[in-house]
Amino acid sequence: MAEPPPPPPPPSNIDIWAIRSECNRIIGADSRHFYALIFLFLSPISSTLTYYQIFPIKTLTPSLLYTLTISVLSLFAVGSVTYSVFHGFHRRPIKLSSAIKAAFSSFFPLLSTWLVTQLIISGIGLILGELDIFFCYRRG
Repeated sequence: MAEPPPPPPPPSNIDIWAIRSECNRIIGADSRHFYALIFLFLSPISSTLTYYQIFPIKTLTPSLLYTLTISVLSLFAVGSVTYSVFHGFHRRPIKLSSAIKAAFSSFFPLLSTWLVTQLIISGIGLILGELDIFFCYRRG
């Protein structure tokens, strides 16, 4: 008869300090890389947020362009930072060019995931809104 497989190892004790030290190790390994990613993707987002708080948008076209720009830059930032952190966690060298390539290659999967989640959330909101309207008219 075959032996049963060995039991899985017990879960390791992970505390907040271990996670923080791992984050410091990843960022400290190549901090200029993460600063470059912040400059490329997150600085335009924060500067446009500041600009549009000072000068509010009054028409539809700039508002849609603003929303599209923020969405695209956010998805690029998520793709490149995730790639960089993954490779930093596994102690692999990180190159800025490969992180930017990863941002472009992961854009459409992230976009489709974002669209599906927005559809699900909107569907739940519509169903709850319809139920609320139904029960309000039923009571009153």
